[in-house]
Amino acid sequence: MPRPGPRRPLVALKLSEAGIEHVDRRATEEADGNRSEMLRRMIAYASIHMPRNWKPKSSGGASR
Repeated sequence: MPRPGPRRPLVALKLSEAGIEHVDRRATEEADGNRSEMLRRMIAYASIHMPRNWKPKSSGGASR
């Protein structure tokens, strides 16, 4: 059954295999294994704390 309330717009992200593994590991630890919820949390955090014009050092996904 869909969640109540308005529909969320669909957003697609391309991640490397390492990036997906990083998100899944964090989701398992912090978001009951829900990848989408973990990504929403990560984006919300970045929207507050990420400096303007910031770019990653490499384009290979998560670096941890």
